[in-house]
Amino acid sequence: APPPPPMPMPMPMPVATGAMPMMPPGNMGAPPPPPQPQPQRRKALIVGINYVGQRGELGGCCNDANCLQHLFTTKFGLPQENIVRLTDDEHGRRDR
Repeated sequence: APPPPPMPMPMPMPVATGAMPMMPPGNMGAPPPPPQPQPQRRKALIVGINYVGQRGELGGCCNDANCLQHLFTTKFGLPQENIVRLTDDEHGRRDR
């Protein structure tokens, strides 16, 4: 069998004399810069429920909430105003 005919060569694209190829505006074809890091706005909601006076009463949950609040402020530097603590301590008080 005879060999297959050669593939036709693609025609070159005409370019006007002295014309520069088009590049995307601004970054000259480079990849976009990475996104800038946003400032962290960390907040915490801490809930301690002992279920005081109920059949399933627990002990220490409110104390755990207090300890977590202390940990978040001292170890992780979370501002006190960014923490909401809800407890059902024996006085029925909800701290903010």
